[in-house]
This record gives sequence, structure tokens and C-alpha cells, in this order.
Amino acid sequence: MRYETQGRQGHGWFGHGTMPKSASQDKSAANAAYAAVAGVPNDKRRAYGAMLDWGGLDRLRVLLPVWAAAKGGSRAFAQMYFGDQLGEENAAALRHAAQSIENASNSAEAAAASLLLSDAVNKIGVDRIPQIL
Repeated sequence: MRYETQGRQGHGWFGHGTMPKSASQDKSAANAAYAAVAGVPNDKRRAYGAMLDWGGLDRLRVLLPVWAAAKGGSRAFAQMYFGDQLGEENAAALRHAAQSIENASNSAEAAAASLLLSDAVNKIGVDRIPQIL
């Protein structure tokens, strides 16, 4: 069977060989989520890492840009996305982390954003993160 009939290019790759524009945003969200593991207390790291491996990372890739682009104040944001599950302060911390991740333009800003995400995760509680995703 020839490579053309398999959907491959001449060098054997599938697809058209370019990355979609949103893939770089997905990558920054994923990197920040994994880097945030370092800021989680030692006894909670395994649970947070497992949550990422069990589908939490895919949900964060989708939700972080949505949270970053959300309109309205902190109270409206908390009610719209989390209802009564999080307090306004915790929701604001999570939103600020999401906005920082989306706006990071270099590795130093990305590192700072991942620390904000780990702070938000610690405020909310690692065991509650899967419930809000």
C-alpha cells in the first residue's frame, strides 16, 4: 500500500505537518499544570499527579483558556463556573492563574504562572480539584 493512500506524506508523517494555533496554548496549559506539581505539598503530589494522568490534564487544557477569557467580576465568575463549590477568593485565585498562563510570553512568566496555579490548587485543596473539573 502506498503512503498516499494511508494519509501520509512522503516522509512518512501523518497530517499536513503544521501545528494548529491553539496547540501552543494547549502546551502552555499542560506545562503549567505539570509544573504546578512542584508547589503542591509532598503528601498531596501523588494525588495531584494522578488526577492529571486520569484526564484532569485534558480538562485543564480546555478550561484554563475558558476561565482566562471569562467576563465579569469575581463573584459572577465563581457562580458561573463553580456555583457554591468554591468561595469567591478561591475562584479568583484560579482565574488569576489561568489568565497568567494564557498571557505568559516567556519561560519566566510561565514559571510564575505555574506557581500561581499551584497556590490556587493548594487554597482549593488537591482533593477538591477533580470535583471542579
